Amino acid sequence: MKKMKSLFDIINSSLIEGVLPKNFSLPSIDDGKIKWADGAIDGVAIYHMGRTEADEKDLALMEEAVRASAASDYDKAVELFTELGKQKRALELIDDVQKFIIEHSDELPARNVFKTSVDIITKSDDRECVKYGLSMLELFNLNGNNELISKVMTLGLSDEFTLFALFILLRLDNGNELVFELAKKVRGWGRIHAVERLEPVNDEIKDWILKEGIDNNVLSAYSALTCFNKADVCERMKGDLTEDEFRGVREIIAELLNEGPVLGCSVIEGWDKYVEMFLEKAKLQKLCDRDYEVINSIKAYFENEEKVNKEIVDMCNSLIL
Repeated sequence: MKKMKSLFDIINSSLIEGVLPKNFSLPSIDDGKIKWADGAIDGVAIYHMGRTEADEKDLALMEEAVRASAASDYDKAVELFTELGKQKRALELIDDVQKFIIEHSDELPARNVFKTSVDIITKSDDRECVKYGLSMLELFNLNGNNELISKVMTLGLSDEFTLFALFILLRLDNGNELVFELAKKVRGWGRIHAVERLEPVNDEIKDWILKEGIDNNVLSAYSALTCFNKADVCERMKGDLTEDEFRGVREIIAELLNEGPVLGCSVIEGWDKYVEMFLEKAKLQKLCDRDYEVINSIKAYFENEEKVNKEIVDMCNSLIL
């Protein structure tokens, strides 16, 4: 049986001008189960499922895999982490893996753990195994190791691995810059995770968050509240808005109304006031079909008997009619 290319090589060889094609997906074994989009299982677990504790069997296998890594036994480590991944996803065990390594640092040669981690993330063809490799690599200081940082960034371009790459990048001196770079290049769950962890330290980042932060191919509502806060929407609406800024605010407000998957407008203090400010800004814009669509959504929201606000409804009507 021909051995699969490593996932790193598949990602790296698929890049077009530094990003993955829109239809890119990691290969998966046809086992008859539901096929998830890259990063979807971890994303759903974070936003909708609680963390389950590992049992003794899981922890024993994890410890054996880590010890194999520390013994520089790459083949055994990959075999064990791959098996462990079938029982427990890396996201569920990342804290346990790191805690075990730290608590047993006197008997686990750091150099060996580091080397095996690097080998795993660049050579393994198993998703969870690569994630376990990234989880171990997170413990090491990669500042100045540009070649390895580049490999982590490459893996992070796949929505399946973005979250684990972010954990590593955020430990670097220029971590936020790299998170921003990655956020602009991923489109699915990876963008959701990157926006959540990106710090809006300058106007460039804030503007990007406003205009593109919720633009993902999963569900924009996942990032709406984060973008509302990080893009300083409240402050922006106190001044003049450019056409692009108005469109950005519009889309964030539209997604904040959609609280099906996550919390949105209901947790924003003074929400009615901000909607009124937005509608006042709308009076100054040449409105398009999308603007009217969002204004109608606002009207419907505030016509609800539990959230009724006649003033806002009247403002919407004056713009629509």
